[in-house]
Amino acid sequence: MVDGEEMASRQLSAGVPQGSNLSPILFLFYNAPLLEALNMPDTPISPIGFADDINLLTYSVSLDVNYINLELAHEKCLDWARTHGMRFAPDKYKLTHFTRRRGLELTRPIQLGGVNIRPSSSITVLGLRLDSDLRWKT
Repeated sequence: MVDGEEMASRQLSAGVPQGSNLSPILFLFYNAPLLEALNMPDTPISPIGFADDINLLTYSVSLDVNYINLELAHEKCLDWARTHGMRFAPDKYKLTHFTRRRGLELTRPIQLGGVNIRPSSSITVLGLRLDSDLRWKT
């Protein structure tokens, strides 16, 4: 109803075209609460958002602590998703460990969203291939 006039129902399509100049601005408004929720001063987590991708960097001297931090951050992501009618795709999650330290057990998977994620020796972030020992050889 507009100005007292009732109109017939219509199907509305909504969205922003791929590559639109408006996309980055809308991303900032929409995902800002997620990035803010992931910004936990007492937990070494660095959230980085690129359009519809979120990258989480955690760091410590212990793989166990890193996994706990990732699990905490993942729960915050799921809370945000529930309140925004969104879903994450755990089958697309990637994991790598950046270290030159030898003798660490870097093959242990982490379980997030019901999916076992095995670490890989390299990942691609925004088209840049990063190898886990930071030698830039990939």
